[in-house]
Amino acid sequence: MTDTLYKRPFSPLAAFAGLALLAVLAGCGNENATASDSKTDVSVEAQGPASEIAPKIAMGDMMQGNPESPVTVIEFASMTCSHCAGFHKHVYPRLKENYIDTGKINFVFREFPLDAYALEASIMARCAGKDRYFEVVHEVFVRQEEWILASSPSKIRSRLRAIGEDLGITASMYETCQENEALQKRIAAKAAEGRTRYDVSGTPAIVVNGQLVEGGANYNTLARHIEGLLSGDQ
Repeated sequence: MTDTLYKRPFSPLAAFAGLALLAVLAGCGNENATASDSKTDVSVEAQGPASEIAPKIAMGDMMQGNPESPVTVIEFASMTCSHCAGFHKHVYPRLKENYIDTGKINFVFREFPLDAYALEASIMARCAGKDRYFEVVHEVFVRQEEWILASSPSKIRSRLRAIGEDLGITASMYETCQENEALQKRIAAKAAEGRTRYDVSGTPAIVVNGQLVEGGANYNTLARHIEGLLSGDQ
């Protein structure tokens, strides 16, 4: 398949619903916005009904591959971005097969929600816990048109919740996670860091060893960049 550069411009208007409120929650000049990349993941147990096991929400960086690799690839993505969905359908599988599963790179996925629906989907994925996080992310992207093209906001959320239920995220777990302010602040801080530290202005955005890679959403471009770092040529 011909490689395509998947890119969606950042829209302040679209981002306002999801991130303006989060910026307030996170606080101006949040000290976490310039924190070093986390090498560990922390899960917290949310409070839920006594009759149901509370979800263990994944709070730290979501990583795959080899955390000791000299090459760290960070993807910033919005769950409602069609180009991000394209990246996860056509580019990410090759990246995973050739570089993540082989332990050649450390891969970090960071949410960069462009709207309230993307934020809701991001929180839902975190609600699954670190062991199933990437499974939920994959399903949300693969089935993106199924939920994001629904005819009304209520139907969009209903279909998103249905995807969560297919993956074992109950309605109660879903609502408990959506109300978790610590998680909202975490996502806001990392999105802000993407803008201020890495100049992320659209999604998907690929950062390799701290540098935003132009055209990094193209597999061949990204692979060449990774190979150059692994061989010491860059």
